[in-house]
Amino acid sequence: RVAETQGTDMPQAENQSPSFRRLAAPGRVVRVNVDGQDLNLPEGEVLAAALLAEGKLALSQSIHEKEARGPFCLMGTCAQCSCQVDGLRHQRTCRMVVREGMDIKLEITGLPGGDKCRGGEK
Repeated sequence: RVAETQGTDMPQAENQSPSFRRLAAPGRVVRVNVDGQDLNLPEGEVLAAALLAEGKLALSQSIHEKEARGPFCLMGTCAQCSCQVDGLRHQRTCRMVVREGMDIKLEITGLPGGDKCRGGEK
């Protein structure tokens, strides 16, 4: 579902993070699967940015404390945006673009807040 962004005529997904919004209307959207949920994301957009814009703020967790981790540097240096993509673990989502049929598994297990961290129910 799409709602109007306050102060502009740009459409914004209702679950979209207010901190991360698209500055231009997306072009062609394609279906990807994120943890068993089908999402329509803009083809060619950086995957980390597309997930952030859809409210997926935590993509992985810290090794020792199991704290939520999300995109940080967005240039491939920190690996905080790593997910499993098409069966390959620890893929830096800031270094790949959205394409049709991607299978993405967030590397999160047992985080406090569960779906909140994944961008689900709040």
